[in-house]
Amino acid sequence: MLNKDVFSINSQQINRNILIEFGFRGENINYKDCKKEVEITFTWMNGPRLDTDSIEKWRDGSEISDKDKKDIFSNSLQFISARFPKVIIEINTDDKSAKLWQESCARMSSLIESIEYSSDEERYQIMKQHYLETMKKTKIIINGRPIEDEQQLDVALEIFKRKHSKS
Repeated sequence: MLNKDVFSINSQQINRNILIEFGFRGENINYKDCKKEVEITFTWMNGPRLDTDSIEKWRDGSEISDKDKKDIFSNSLQFISARFPKVIIEINTDDKSAKLWQESCARMSSLIESIEYSSDEERYQIMKQHYLETMKKTKIIINGRPIEDEQQLDVALEIFKRKHSKS
């Protein structure tokens, strides 16, 4: 079990005060840059994994610039490396910043164990398979609606897909 770790970086060169900390039980990373914050998807189950897809918008909904994305990625990897020697990076090939993440990984390769690629469709199929397997064991309810068969699941997941679409 991880202790709650806090890592502060004071950079006089760029006059910023950055606070990075693991979330509850070491899941996710809270990254605070002056008055802006982002929660980065991170887990240590099956190896420490950082999901670049979650470094897209600040908590207030504003876009994170490419420069800030690179800084967040670099600072977060350095923070994680104090606890884990190498990290698995997850890159969504449908993410508009996929190339930026690949370039950032190349620069930080000494801290990276491997890169795992996925797509929105692949993640969707994994989620669907999970629900189908759960339906074999018990009833499921999605957004208040009982789901009784694969057709109803497809409808519910299509609504979810539209709601969470990045476009």
